[in-house]
Amino acid sequence: MGNFELLPHATEVAIKVTAATKAGLLSASIQGMFAASAPQFAGDEERTHHFLIKSADFPALLVDTLNNIISQASANREAYETVRFDLLTDTQAEGTATGRPIKGFGTEIKAAKRDGLKVEKNEEKKWETTVVFD
Repeated sequence: MGNFELLPHATEVAIKVTAATKAGLLSASIQGMFAASAPQFAGDEERTHHFLIKSADFPALLVDTLNNIISQASANREAYETVRFDLLTDTQAEGTATGRPIKGFGTEIKAAKRDGLKVEKNEEKKWETTVVFD
């Protein structure tokens, strides 16, 4: 699993994410995104949705997966707390997102930004990225 840190940002939401694996990085990015959005839960009923994302490379896959999850959350009025990957490569992510219904979000997140996104290994040999959201 990975870690995330909410970063101060002038006009947008940003998170710094670190994990031992790319799956952990993607999971922690989703958890960090929902932590930053401050969901106001409306119940305890768990709901699960399948996703399949294909992209050109892993940084694009990260952004595309986050944006898919944002779209599902908005359309279904849910916040996702758990993500399970059945398949994860540098160009494809398939799995399920499980969450609960919400009344709304304290902070609205519209999209993850591609501009300047880097996914790299740090000095500790862990995957690291900073994701900025509109």
